Amino acid sequence: AKDVKAATRKWVNAAAPYEGLVQLENCPGFLPNTRHHRMFGFMVLHAAYVARRAFAGNAVNWREVYEVVVRWRREAEPGDAVWWIDGLPEKAFAEGFGLHTPMQSGQLKVVRYAKYIPDALEVVKETLRRNVPPGEDDFVERINEAITLAEVHELCGKRDFWCTAPCASEKTGEDLGGTRITLQATKHGGFDFSIRTPGTPKRWKLYDRELQYHWEKLIEEVHDKDRVRERAAMMF
Repeated sequence: AKDVKAATRKWVNAAAPYEGLVQLENCPGFLPNTRHHRMFGFMVLHAAYVARRAFAGNAVNWREVYEVVVRWRREAEPGDAVWWIDGLPEKAFAEGFGLHTPMQSGQLKVVRYAKYIPDALEVVKETLRRNVPPGEDDFVERINEAITLAEVHELCGKRDFWCTAPCASEKTGEDLGGTRITLQATKHGGFDFSIRTPGTPKRWKLYDRELQYHWEKLIEEVHDKDRVRERAAMMF
């Protein structure tokens, strides 16, 4: 029992310096969670062990590293469901699984995610600008002046719509199609403004190839600390 306690303390102490790497902002709707920090520290040690095998020339793919992240995220909060979308039953996966993050629901701004509304609205406006036919300078000006969800919705003929944020592939240069931003009017006033991420087999394959590409590049660039940080930021 003493040996187990000593080994446990050893790993806790080893993980402690990495707990502070968690980027905790003072965000409304979120509280500090020391358990999450502790599990993050363990995840860093575990992921480093797996990555070291790759740096030594062994075959390790990006998903093996992410499996470590998933494992310790489960440990952080056992009540949260954390699983791979492509692990769904074949029929369910083929139909597509959509992740939904509401920023505003009707007239209520969602406390946790409302701060993203200005940035998301700018993505919508930029998408509209890219699709304006030549010679419609007045309409472009109206887009630029729109600052509320109601004004943007009216510009689109008061029709509900969604647009896809661009996400360029470094490997091929093609647009992989980022997350979807949806704007819908509600019956009792206000708007549902949300981020929806589709999980379809086709999309999964695209991002699987892209993540594997970045993982292999990270291995190649392992001796360049700045490039490794940039590459890791792209992946995570």
